Amino acid sequence: MYERTSAETAPITARIYDGIPTEDLAVAGRVLTLIADRADVELATLDK
Repeated sequence: MYERTSAETAPITARIYDGIPTEDLAVAGRVLTLIADRADVELATLDK
């Protein structure tokens, strides 16, 4: 199922990311990872 949905959405994904410099995508990935990590820490404290 993953392979099928990936193949079907690949053209859309390519259009969305088209023209965005690789460096910018890398920065965005790092920032989103940092935000997700911080959110995980915050949510973990709610469980205690």
